[in-house]
Amino acid sequence: MEKELDTKFVHLKNAEIYAYREAGTSPKVLLILHGAASSSQIFTLFLPPLSETLRVIAVDLRGHGQSSYNSPLASHDDFVEDIKQFIEVLSIKKFYILGWSMGGNIAMKLAAQVPEKIEGLILLNSAGAKGFVVNKVDENGNVTNERAQTKEEVYKNPGPMKLVNSIANQDRETVRVGLKKSFFNGKAVLSSERLEVYVDEWLKCRCADCLPYNSNRYNISNEHSGAAEGTNEISKIKCKTLILHGENDMGVLKKEAEYIKDCLGDLAKIKIFDNAGHIVIEDYPKEVLKLIQEFCS
Repeated sequence: MEKELDTKFVHLKNAEIYAYREAGTSPKVLLILHGAASSSQIFTLFLPPLSETLRVIAVDLRGHGQSSYNSPLASHDDFVEDIKQFIEVLSIKKFYILGWSMGGNIAMKLAAQVPEKIEGLILLNSAGAKGFVVNKVDENGNVTNERAQTKEEVYKNPGPMKLVNSIANQDRETVRVGLKKSFFNGKAVLSSERLEVYVDEWLKCRCADCLPYNSNRYNISNEHSGAAEGTNEISKIKCKTLILHGENDMGVLKKEAEYIKDCLGDLAKIKIFDNAGHIVIEDYPKEVLKLIQEFCS
């Protein structure tokens, strides 16, 4: 069974209500941000061991898990503003931040925008500095090498279509098959119970209609991505950074992690795990937890 931690709630100034789970009493804080169509629930197995040396706080982002979705998301900057308000309410002055997948995009923006608060950045299978690539589909329904730009182009791509439709239809089997194929293609052999946790959280997502477009438009590099001009916020990241990625990651290719490392230079250390998919903490739990604790020490 999943280890249950009490869910807490905070009211933000922007009228959103954020749910979160917390463990540990250390003065060192690690804030954990999940990926798209997920929630803090998937980290409940990992919070207790991390809480031995850290105060760990895992949030449900707006439109995910048990958090509210009172206002639509115009861009990932809305998530960033939410987290700024969240840490203000909890009076967190300095913290380490871990972002998985889309959560890595939000974590990088936070590290760039409030560098004085970030003690260290951990990117766990993070989406790239130029966002999550969605390519155009031609008139024959074939995915091209050209990046989508409009919402219409994004939602013609079968990937985003499947995300939106699986949630709208509460299609557990499609989600289950997709997760096995794209997320868990490494050494981890998940129990059926553990897999269903991921399925449950996926189907709770209420912002799937905007996430692919916003993710495709995200770009903190100093280059045009093909979908959006870069903000060059990555140059404002000044904290030490730990990049953990799976060799077999199909959700976010290894080259995206390597590009972030190149941009950050000596600030970053990178570890690519063999036979690991989109969630390296599931493939190598002991090794990843040890690296996180050492990094935050």
